[in-house]
Amino acid sequence: MSLPNMSNTVLGFSQNIIKRTITQTVVNHEPIKTAVDTPFKATITTPKPEDLAQVEVDTSLKYKLCHSVEAIGIDDIFVHKNTEYKVIGESDRDDYGYYRVLGEEVQ
Repeated sequence: MSLPNMSNTVLGFSQNIIKRTITQTVVNHEPIKTAVDTPFKATITTPKPEDLAQVEVDTSLKYKLCHSVEAIGIDDIFVHKNTEYKVIGESDRDDYGYYRVLGEEVQ
């Protein structure tokens, strides 16, 4: 029995958000960071208490779940409603055709 592919469900509720990739290079012994914004479709939801139970929560920050059919992983950044979230947790959902990550607000 094969697992259901849930990618169409994720896309059905998706909105356009930004995935921000930051690369660092060294020029003349100085680190230079470059950010590249890539639009992608994802569904953003508010995490439940059990989603936050596995991470150390800073109550002064916001947390969001991001569901996407495009790859997103630890240390990636996504931007939702002008707020940056750094991916701090992943859930294994690729057998179901999508990625599910937990993002913590970047201050």
